[in-house]
Parts: sequence; structure tokens; C-alpha cells
Amino acid sequence: MASLHWEASATTPEIVWAPAQGVLSIRGESYPENALEFYQPVVAAVAEYLEAAGDGFTLRVDLAYLNTSSVKALMDILDLMEDAFKAGTAVKVDWVYDEENDRSLEMAEEFQEDLSLPFHAMPVTR
Repeated sequence: MASLHWEASATTPEIVWAPAQGVLSIRGESYPENALEFYQPVVAAVAEYLEAAGDGFTLRVDLAYLNTSSVKALMDILDLMEDAFKAGTAVKVDWVYDEENDRSLEMAEEFQEDLSLPFHAMPVTR
């Protein structure tokens, strides 16, 4: 399974997919013109990894902003993780949020309330 490393742009986050470690990192801001198209290879890679019964999977999110279509794409990844968790795969979310941005914590909490998998909201000061 191939790894990915996409540099951040003005409208897209940095994406680092390291399947050997079972880690997907999404960092920056996410408001691409077509988020579903942008995230499709990432969602497909996660689905393939989880279907192959990976040893564990961690999603690290550090997004200062994401638009509605990016939320949908991220939910696609989280839904795959939730299904894998319910099937016994060790998965978790590490969500970094800015302590000084109440909205970033609210966003993490909104995602967390729909999930039963381990979800860690971690504050940082920027």
C-alpha cells in the first residue's frame, strides 16, 4: 500500500498517509473547490487499509478551518473508522485544537458525539 504526502496549499491541508505506521495526518485549512474529489483518494486508501485488517489506525487532525464539504469528506473517513472499531480494529482519533479558538473545540466535540471510537481532543496554544 502506497504512502501519500500532499503539501498544503492556500485551500487544502497537508495530507500525510503512512500506512506502515497506520497513521493519517490532516493539517492546515480545508476548503478546496471540490472537497469530495480532493479527499476521494484518501478515503479510498483508508478503506483499503481497514478492509485489509490493518493492525491499528490513528487519524491525526489539526485543522484550523474546514468547509461543509470537507466536513462530509472527513465524516466519510470517520464512518469507516467507526465501522472498523465496531469490528474490533484498534482505531483512534487525535484531534488538535487551538485553545484560543472556541470554534475549533466545538468542531471536535461535534465530531466526537457521533462516534464511539476513542477520540482525544488535545489543546495547543499557537
